Amino acid sequence: MPTLLPFRSTTTVEASAENAITDVSINSNTRRRIKSVKWIVLYLCWSLLSTTLCIAYYFGNQRLLFSNKNSNESSAKKKKEVAPVHPGFSSLLYSDHQDYLKSLYDGKKRTLKTIGLIHIGKCGGVSARRTLENSTNTNSVVKRGIRHYHMMAPLPQHVNLLNDWILIIRNPIERIQSNWVFSHPDNTPYRRDGLQYTHTQGKLYRHCYPTFDDAAKGIITTTTSRGDVCPQLVREVLYGRKNDFFDAQLVHFYRNYHYYLNVLLNDNNNVNVDDKKKKKRIYVVRTEHMLNDLNAVNRAFSSSSLFGKKKDAFTKIDTFHHFWDKETNHPVPTSQLPYNNRTLSKEGLQNLCWILCEEIQLYIRVLRLAKNLNPAQVQEDMDRLIQQCPEHANDDANDEHFLVCDTAPMLHN
Repeated sequence: MPTLLPFRSTTTVEASAENAITDVSINSNTRRRIKSVKWIVLYLCWSLLSTTLCIAYYFGNQRLLFSNKNSNESSAKKKKEVAPVHPGFSSLLYSDHQDYLKSLYDGKKRTLKTIGLIHIGKCGGVSARRTLENSTNTNSVVKRGIRHYHMMAPLPQHVNLLNDWILIIRNPIERIQSNWVFSHPDNTPYRRDGLQYTHTQGKLYRHCYPTFDDAAKGIITTTTSRGDVCPQLVREVLYGRKNDFFDAQLVHFYRNYHYYLNVLLNDNNNVNVDDKKKKKRIYVVRTEHMLNDLNAVNRAFSSSSLFGKKKDAFTKIDTFHHFWDKETNHPVPTSQLPYNNRTLSKEGLQNLCWILCEEIQLYIRVLRLAKNLNPAQVQEDMDRLIQQCPEHANDDANDEHFLVCDTAPMLHN
């Protein structure tokens, strides 16, 4: 006999169907709510993580700055106990563009450095920098926001970023004389930077020319009793085009006016344009008048009047001595070095003026562009240069005379 299913009324079936539909709608709503909650929780977690990372980055920088401040203070205390050491050749090379970009900002305030300072070798640049950086005078405006260039010329992208440039310069003849003494092998043991005797240095000073006047006379001489290589060597070194990058002892011969100022001055758009936002403003600090020029430059940046009567920010030069006696732990004056002969005969001076013709022209141009010098100051330096090199220190105001030098062809004869 077939089994009979329990009887269910139509009303009961309809109620069951309604309950099932209600359960399905409740489950779908619940799933949507759960999904929304998941997204909200995920967003909150992401926000919390981002906030945590930002806080950690901020306090990490603060801790780094604090540690740098402490390290600077500790190093300053150590400097009082031992003789200061020149940074040396390797530490002055800034070939990494990323390091340059970092140096454009003040590490404490993250403010953009807006002034470029070009330190041409053997012009007293280390003393000028120390005077600027160690000054505690509140009137000092120049020390803020300076980017230093030494052992590296500013690249075009660097020049485009800065409009104000301070150049530390010196009479080209006297700069070469100072550099010859600075690089002499007899003085190497007293050098603070610890640079060692090099092969080219020995060949130039020991084998070829024992005195500076001999080297100057050898510029024109085609042969010597010591061989034909000597005249070509001294021309390349004094002219500054040998470009022996790894010969650190002679590096200031190669890193000359042409090396440092080629990009800044050769582009006419830099110094001659009418647009004030793009025009480069040139200020100079002359070795022979360093204190007065530093104060004049400082006034130029602190007042619209370049020669206004304001209290000087600098009262003395913080002199740096490149030579040090390790036994007595005292600086060695240049006059007491084993070699300090800078004597030049008339023939030697004429040859030196000829080989430095382009350097002289660049020096004259910088003097005329300087915004912190008055005409009398420019003429004073011009008179000194004309007395030394009357044929090459052309005092014509026309810039066309900067191209008359015939030095380069002789270098290959």
